Amino acid sequence: MKIANGADDINNMRQYSKQLIKKFDKDNDGYISISELTQGLRTMGIYLSNEERDALMSKFDTNRDGNISDAEIYNVLSRINT
Repeated sequence: MKIANGADDINNMRQYSKQLIKKFDKDNDGYISISELTQGLRTMGIYLSNEERDALMSKFDTNRDGNISDAEIYNVLSRINT
């Protein structure tokens, strides 16, 4: 919920998903790795245990390639009722 609250509405969620990639993606490969996820969440004031981090990664990394794309972010966040 805290991550999704950054978008004003569902129409803005695609752009917000792309903004999250840009904000978290430190190596500029277009994806968020598990380490980039951890660091990015810390910048938002969200601190996770390893178990929480792994669960969140699993939730967002729907194709299980070890990275999170903007499409994966959009698909997950657009289902959350903010």
